[in-house]
Amino acid sequence: MHRLHIKHETFADASVALSHMLAGGADAIVYDQPVLKYLIAQQSRKDLQVLPEILLIENYAFALPEASVLREELNRNLLIELNSSHWQALLQKYFE
Repeated sequence: MHRLHIKHETFADASVALSHMLAGGADAIVYDQPVLKYLIAQQSRKDLQVLPEILLIENYAFALPEASVLREELNRNLLIELNSSHWQALLQKYFE
């Protein structure tokens, strides 16, 4: 936000920011899309939406030592899970 010269306020977490916005203290929240979608779904707020614009792409990862015996098994299981119908159902449940 600093880089874009946008006036903003920082909060401890997305939940606090959402409460502030709902109380009329802000017009919008900039935060991780999955987290915002989850919070909105948890509160059953049909009047709120997460816009499709992405300001910054952040990838998530598991850090393992380079020679870890867990690396191959973890990668294999992640690929299996990410391609499963169970994973797709979770995505729909929490993020759509």
